[in-house]
Formats: sequence, C-alpha cells, structure tokens
Amino acid sequence: MTDRIIYSHLLAPIKLAGLTLKNRMFSSPTSLSPLDCAEHYTKENIEYYKLRALGGVALVTVGDAIVDLDTGRSHPEQVGINDPTAAPYFIALVDAIHSGGAAASVEIDHGGALSPPEYIKGDKAIGPSGYIDSWGDEVLEMTEEQIYWLADRYAEGAKNAKAYGFDMVMLHGGHGWLIHQFISPVTNHRADKWGGSLENRMRFPLLVVERVRQAVGRQFPIEMRISGVEYAIGGYGLEEGIEIAKMLDGKVDLIHVSAGTQQEEYSAVLMHPGAFQKDMYNGYLAAEIKNVSRHPLSLLALSIYQRIWSDLCSRLV
Repeated sequence: MTDRIIYSHLLAPIKLAGLTLKNRMFSSPTSLSPLDCAEHYTKENIEYYKLRALGGVALVTVGDAIVDLDTGRSHPEQVGINDPTAAPYFIALVDAIHSGGAAASVEIDHGGALSPPEYIKGDKAIGPSGYIDSWGDEVLEMTEEQIYWLADRYAEGAKNAKAYGFDMVMLHGGHGWLIHQFISPVTNHRADKWGGSLENRMRFPLLVVERVRQAVGRQFPIEMRISGVEYAIGGYGLEEGIEIAKMLDGKVDLIHVSAGTQQEEYSAVLMHPGAFQKDMYNGYLAAEIKNVSRHPLSLLALSIYQRIWSDLCSRLV
C-alpha cells in the first residue's frame, strides 16, 4: 500500500506541450554498437530501440545524433541528424519505436572541442575557447559566425527530427559536449558576450533553444539534458546548476537532470555512478532543482523515476 501511494503517478499519463505520454517512465539515450559500412543504423540497432519500447516505457530516446558530422563527431557510432542519406534510417527507428508502443525522441548533439581530428576529416576541433588538448591537438575558438551557424544546425536537426516522425527532441546540454562547453567555466574562457558571467555563458544554449523552438513550434516538446553539477576542479556546483535550470525553465518542456563532464576523468565516473558510489548518487540534483522550478511536473517526474529505480534495485540485491 505504501508503494502505491509513493508511486501513485508513475503509470499516469503526462502531457508535454502537444504530446501526451502514457506513463512517466522514459528510456534515456544510449550509445550504439557499430554502424553499417555506410555509417548508418543497422537492423540490430533498430531492433534494440524497438525492444526498449516493448518494455512498457512511454518514451524511447535515440542517442547521440550529431547536428554537423564534419565538425561535431566525437566517436564512430554517431549518425548525422542533418545527413540526407540517414533519413530513411531515422524513419525506420521511429516506426520501430512506435510499433513497440512508445513515443520516440532523439538526442541531438555536437562534440565541439571533444571531436578528434580523425573523426572530422582531419580538421581541428572547434569549441567556445581555443587550447591544446591532452592529446596535443589544437582546438580552435569558435567565431561568432560559427556560433550562429551551429545554433541553426541544431534547429535544422530538430526540424528534421519532427519531419522523420519523432514526437519530441532532446538537446544535449550536459556531459561536456558543445552546449555544456559554453556553460562551463572549465571550458569557456571567452572575454566577449559569449563568456564570463553565467548569463553570458548561457547565451549560446538559450540561442539554440530559441532557434529550435522557432523550427518546431510550441506544440512539439523540447527536452534539455543538463549537468546539475560538474564534479570538476573549477567547474560549477549545485547553486549554479539551479540557476541554469531557472534560465531554461519555461523555455523547454522537460529538464533532464544529469551530472558531470567528459572534460575530467573522475567527473565522468560520477556521471554514471557504479558499485563504489551509493545508490542513486546523483538523485538529489533533480530534487533540488524541482524545488525552484516553475514547471514542477517534468522535474517531479524525474525525481520519482530515481526513487523508484533505487527502490527496485535495493529489492533485487
């Protein structure tokens, strides 16, 4: 009886913008096994997502679709959301997820400074600030023209996702990828309007959200994944994570609270806590951010998932 009270809304429908989801369990984006020889999704990739839908969740999110492969690919198992040759494969993914009984979303992303030359045709990576990385490769500081151009690539990717039949889109604003690189004081050392204060560091993420909203309309839900904290030397903590969420609140329909950054090894470990961390190590982040949100349903749902998952895991041990 207690469980029924705690999780009384878990199987209830929830509405995000113009989309009604059958329950409040979502399947988060994941990386895939190798693509085919033309760097498209394989039948196995598509079946993987269908199986996730058949598990009973309301929403399945396809992981890591890149908005510009020439500048933003960070590893080989990534498909371009703006690559016309990939369109039939995205459509097949959507059909597979829908046939499994779930709505379909796609995570759109750009590797920014974390795009190795070998994956971007030998070119130098671009990011908010220029530097030499730990491999000795030079990262170039993005020009203002590139900033606006890439914001439009995110918008193009979201528009394509809608055309392919996806029901919503996730913007990856955490984990050390391009949007997060602008947010983070670890990676953003700009002295112009795109860097410095949090307000300035959020200028690019908010530009992306604005352009994406213009591309998809008010009824198409936008989810933004953020790192609530960075767990990195010189990085931001929860207080700034809350402010980031406040700036996004009402501009996106769902705030997906994660943690950490690929820019620091130990932080990346805490991004996906393992056996050496306590259960639901990052769960407090969603709870804290929910308390200050003007749109509590999306964040409340997230904290409920965390509580029930922790409870289920403890029973399985």
